[in-house]
Amino acid sequence: MQFVSYDEADIPEESRLRVDPELERARHVALSILASGPRSRADLEKRLEQRGHEPDVVCELLDNFERVGLLNDADFASTVARTRFRERGRARRAIAEELNRKGLGQADIAEALQEITEDDERAAALSLARKKFAMDRRGDAAARQRRLIAYLGRRGYSADIVMSCVAAVTSATEEG
Repeated sequence: MQFVSYDEADIPEESRLRVDPELERARHVALSILASGPRSRADLEKRLEQRGHEPDVVCELLDNFERVGLLNDADFASTVARTRFRERGRARRAIAEELNRKGLGQADIAEALQEITEDDERAAALSLARKKFAMDRRGDAAARQRRLIAYLGRRGYSADIVMSCVAAVTSATEEG
């Protein structure tokens, strides 16, 4: 076997293996954070900086993570929107507020919310209203309506959707 000798100056800077101990420590912490579940770039950046990592090291690391696909705010926003809507019955407005709190950009939020149509939202609200109203047997009809309105409102549904769902559910109850 023959070894080739070379001068390190002949290797372009971008091809050189750079091992920065601080970057490696930050990478290890970031990977352990991501192991518990996906995060937005802003959330991961905040967590790393709270643990004492330098902002320039964090920025470089997160840029690398985005480049290799470990971090993607658009995919994260889409996943959160889908799960919050389907599994928790949240409205687009509530999902948008949560994504905003997580530090996602308006473009990523808007793109994620395009997957949920107004008809989907109205159908989900009506389904939630029917279940909630059927389970609630306390008090008179007016008190049950108020609790239903508050329940749907807390999930972020607009007043228009809330009131139409409450009207549909209560009229179906009065008829049946």
